Amino acid sequence: MERLIRVAITLIVFLIVLTTIANIFIAINMASDPWRILNWGVLFLILLALGYLGWNLVQELSSPVRHKPKPPNINFWTADEVPLTSSNRARGVSFGNVSKGSILCVSGGGYKSGLFNLGSIAALNERGMLRTLDTISSVSGGSFTIAWLAIHWDQLKFDEDDVAINFDEVIVEPLIRKYTSVTIDTPSILRGVRSYALGGPSAGEYLSKALRKHFYGDTSLSDIPDPEKGKVPNFCFNSSDLRTSTRWTFSKEDGQPQAQNYKIGTAKQNFAIADVVTGSAAFPPFFSPFCLKLDDAPVHDDSRKAGKTPWIDKIPDHERPHFLNRMELGDGGIYGNMGVEEAKGHRLIFISNAGDPYGETNTYDTSWLGQMRQLIRHYHRQIEQRRKIHAVDLELLYTATPDRENIEVAIWQIEDFLSEDMAALYGAPIRADLAHKVATFPVRLKRADKNQADLIYRFGRAHGLREIDIRIHDGKTRSN
Repeated sequence: MERLIRVAITLIVFLIVLTTIANIFIAINMASDPWRILNWGVLFLILLALGYLGWNLVQELSSPVRHKPKPPNINFWTADEVPLTSSNRARGVSFGNVSKGSILCVSGGGYKSGLFNLGSIAALNERGMLRTLDTISSVSGGSFTIAWLAIHWDQLKFDEDDVAINFDEVIVEPLIRKYTSVTIDTPSILRGVRSYALGGPSAGEYLSKALRKHFYGDTSLSDIPDPEKGKVPNFCFNSSDLRTSTRWTFSKEDGQPQAQNYKIGTAKQNFAIADVVTGSAAFPPFFSPFCLKLDDAPVHDDSRKAGKTPWIDKIPDHERPHFLNRMELGDGGIYGNMGVEEAKGHRLIFISNAGDPYGETNTYDTSWLGQMRQLIRHYHRQIEQRRKIHAVDLELLYTATPDRENIEVAIWQIEDFLSEDMAALYGAPIRADLAHKVATFPVRLKRADKNQADLIYRFGRAHGLREIDIRIHDGKTRSN
């Protein structure tokens, strides 16, 4: 039926074009010489469009029937039968000089990621592990939730078991209200397109204004508490530098707000939280590049002290100010959508992945636009798989040095599913259609239905609790 509709629409457009051509021929015969030349030009363009439509019609009639995508394969896990695969198990690996404790890496993925990762940090809090994290590294949509956690950290009241007893009141409930009441992507894009054409603010700047209004107010990096071992994690927000294909990391160090890039240097500057999150979530092509002015040029003192020549010093003098005066940022997921680059040096690595917006499909669109979407899908999945390998299969690099300190890696993903017994234990639904609905929720900054938001949050919480209990909390780690 869907195929017949497409063919009918193509035929209707075909007839409309033919009628337009006939009218142009009449206009050519009746017009004066200048208008006759213009009409011949219009006729040529329409003939090109007609040829393209005819080619698509032939392809549509000759191509095999396409089928609707099937729901992703869902694995029903039990506590004793967890698949020993690299994407969902903790493995004892060696990571060189391990000097830090635990890290939580949260992925991008719009509001879906924010809600899923909200459930993940709730799970860590319930097990008394949130406060003991050394680092929290976030990307894109995950930065929405982590930024809210960071600026409200001082309001959390921890008991003797390191559990924040007011976590729902301070973090969960306000964020769910915002995720279910505010749409900020489409309004920001429309305002940006209208304004930017007249030399005004870009869509990214309007997104930052929306975040100030609805989420973070006028807070800045200086409002985030200083990292303190066992009490306050180091909050790291990741963004991509579109000029150097590297990463900017916004954080606090020694009480000083800063942004770091290993090629350009370290900028000691107090950035607004709304700008930080916008830079982390500046999804192309709508919100990027998101430009931030630098008050002072970034410095590379550590490299120079070590006798190394920084990358920025190799840039010609006339080009260097372009890198030192401002940032040109894109979504952190361009560089890496799971924030695992900060994991190096940590002994215990948690990864909460709500990304993978495209998923598997058994369809293949032969049109140009369809093939471009397919290409983007392949690139995205390839990059994400490489990040997982980077995070989980490090043991392949260190099997010859068993004396090095072990690392525990635990990953939970939004497309995974729970068995009936685990779902009942952790309060997550067990129906396959609900799991598919959560995994394929649109990657947008659009307000979610309250039931959908609650569903995604409970999935994140359940997956986090399961991984913590099986891998870490009970001291049980699966071996090869």
